[in-house]
Amino acid sequence: IDPYALKVSRANAIDNGMADRFVAVLPAEEAPEEYELVVANILARTLVQLQPTLSSRVAAGGTLLLSGIWGEAQAAEVEAAFAPDFEGFERSWQDGWVVISARRRR
Repeated sequence: IDPYALKVSRANAIDNGMADRFVAVLPAEEAPEEYELVVANILARTLVQLQPTLSSRVAAGGTLLLSGIWGEAQAAEVEAAFAPDFEGFERSWQDGWVVISARRRR
């Protein structure tokens, strides 16, 4: 993960009034906690590579939002990677890009 991306993410959180509710850290710096909501906006290939880490951070019954996914083929690939741990997949499309939401199995 690019440290510059963390800087940009923090600046975006400030710009959007979310600074008090947003945390961005490198995986090696993060405590192994679970969260009710995990959001990742990176390319599909990287989402698939980070599946074990991202999945482990979502609490049972929690929500995962994944974006940075282009087209049906990438959406299917990402869903397949996360399917063992998640259910209730939903897609929202805009101009060929998709956001996938899913709920962590209990």
